[in-house]
Amino acid sequence: MRTGPGVEERLDALGASLRQTTGVADVRYDRQWLTRLRSVVAVVSGIGFVLGSVLTIAAALTIANVVRLALYARRDELDIMQLVGAPQAGDGFFEGISQRAHQATSLMRP
Repeated sequence: MRTGPGVEERLDALGASLRQTTGVADVRYDRQWLTRLRSVVAVVSGIGFVLGSVLTIAAALTIANVVRLALYARRDELDIMQLVGAPQAGDGFFEGISQRAHQATSLMRP
């Protein structure tokens, strides 16, 4: 049985149809327990969503700080490169992304 809106009504309908089946003497199910179980599943799902969001944000911030620290560690080298005519640090960013995307798509071809 799928979860979602109207599941209690579907369970009642299922119980009623099973009661009418020949050879079935009694149908018992704990509707209160099923309602509590659905609420627990909803809470756990919400906690999982929040935890996943927090971990995603933490991963993005960690990656951004590692890149920033790498640029800071090589600041002197970047300054010297700019003195001899190299472009600004951010100028090749999109070019690098496009090269990596091209490489990734070429590796996916059979």
